[in-house]
Amino acid sequence: MTMNDSVKPLAVLFQHEPETLGELRRLAAVKRKVPGILLVTGPVSQGKTTTITALQYEMDRTRLEIVSIDNPTEHVVPFVRHIEFDRRDGATWSRASGQLIGMDPDVCFLSEINDRDSAGLGFRVTECGYFCVATLHAGSAVGSLYRLIKLVDDGDRAGCIDVLAYNLVGVVNQRLAQRVCSRCASTVRAGDRMAPELLKRFGMAPADQIRIRQVGERCLSCAGTGSDGRVVTIDSFFAPVVASERHSFRRALAAGEVDDIASMQGVVGVRRVASVARLVREQVIDPDEGARVMGWA
Repeated sequence: MTMNDSVKPLAVLFQHEPETLGELRRLAAVKRKVPGILLVTGPVSQGKTTTITALQYEMDRTRLEIVSIDNPTEHVVPFVRHIEFDRRDGATWSRASGQLIGMDPDVCFLSEINDRDSAGLGFRVTECGYFCVATLHAGSAVGSLYRLIKLVDDGDRAGCIDVLAYNLVGVVNQRLAQRVCSRCASTVRAGDRMAPELLKRFGMAPADQIRIRQVGERCLSCAGTGSDGRVVTIDSFFAPVVASERHSFRRALAAGEVDDIASMQGVVGVRRVASVARLVREQVIDPDEGARVMGWA
């Protein structure tokens, strides 16, 4: 796989998230047209486009027909057909839908679902039997489903719930955290810097070792920022493949009991607190940054 130097591969982006990396690689290994929808979600500027671009590079682009509707096109991936969607040029989702279906792709990427029309296109593409990967602004994995369902009209909601229930393959919600600079960080006992409540939330013992970010140090590696880039934290789940579990999945969606989905039988997932705690334990981020990402600071 030859990649643009500005795009990191999935193995690097999700190196601390083996469960999510494994599921994404499984999905990227698709060899033929398979209906499904994968949502890559998160707040603004949290790496969603980077993730879907890495996913495009991971796919067999010479065998699959892959179309990406971008707004705007940030990365041109070889052997992927990019369609730039710009309302200022008179673009409409209805026109994009006809253009897309006329291409008959195996995989379709939608750069952002943010209104009724773009949500409708995502559902329509999936109903046509294509594999759809779309981004969406949302604060959590299960919250992504709430947001997507609320974007469609009331009269279309039941049909969209059916499409989601029987075609959703997963949701990856991501937030970025500051990676602590390993050259200037100090290493201390967790119990010396973390409150008992924070230790409990992260499942850590007082004797565990943690790294503390040092700001203002004369460090050539981080120029005194104390940070060495950013790392992805994950709140994700991948839907069950067994038909009987899909029926339960649909009932939960229809009843508005979305909060229970991530813990349903057959669902594979990683909660944000587990993702952040792992990064603190592995000394990738410091506990203050972990608390910030969790909204506890």
